[in-house]
Amino acid sequence: MKSSRKAACSLSLLALLCGPVWASSKAPATDAKTPIATVNQQPVSQDAFVFMLNEQLARGAADGQPLRQGVRTELIVQTVVSQQAQALKLDQSPEAKALLEAVRRNALVQLWQQDWLKKNPIPKEALEEEYKNVVNRLGPDEYQLRHILLKDETAARLVLEKAKAGTPLDVLAQEYSSDDQSKPKGGLLDWSSPALMVQGLGDALKGQGVQKLLDAPVQSAAGWHVVRIEGKRAMAAPSFEALQPQLARVVAQRALTQAIQGLVNQAKIN
Repeated sequence: MKSSRKAACSLSLLALLCGPVWASSKAPATDAKTPIATVNQQPVSQDAFVFMLNEQLARGAADGQPLRQGVRTELIVQTVVSQQAQALKLDQSPEAKALLEAVRRNALVQLWQQDWLKKNPIPKEALEEEYKNVVNRLGPDEYQLRHILLKDETAARLVLEKAKAGTPLDVLAQEYSSDDQSKPKGGLLDWSSPALMVQGLGDALKGQGVQKLLDAPVQSAAGWHVVRIEGKRAMAAPSFEALQPQLARVVAQRALTQAIQGLVNQAKIN
């Protein structure tokens, strides 16, 4: 039970940790001189293969023969289609030139970001501080709720009256809720910190007891919720070490954003 709670809490913490992935996984070195294939006498370089392979590894793909074969096939398909586009002189149109320039510009941005991160490594102290901030935002407790999501307040109040009159909330959820994910489970939601709930719902839990049907519907961006608090327990936060890769991603993204803003502030823009 304890391990499952930690796994659930890890997912909760990950929801707070967003930003692009700066992966350290890289493909093993290969012979750059030998093309991986030749398509209509045009070689497909090892550099292109390694670049695409590293992209897949950065997204979490497992290295192995199926992945490498898939990358090789994709590069061959891209080469065939690009040759056809060049034969039709599509690369000479104004739209193509604008698109290619946009791709070049985006590539230069990524190269600059990677170079900046190499020259400005994130100190461990910054990661530890971010970990403390994340845990503090989550709060000491997590809740399990049962809810019915409705589109307007009038409908929510009518369903709430039925619940107060004794109709089980799980029965009402299966009949009235517009939340297709929780509806088959009688409106039961996964354990979560109030900080991760849709805005409005988490705030409504303050000062409320367990096994409590909230007295009034709660409004959020999703609609109106009829809510019952099914359970409350202490948040079992995962360790700093378990979250360190995600913490590094968040802190790096924040540092990059600040560095880019500095460049923009110094630029002469008319």
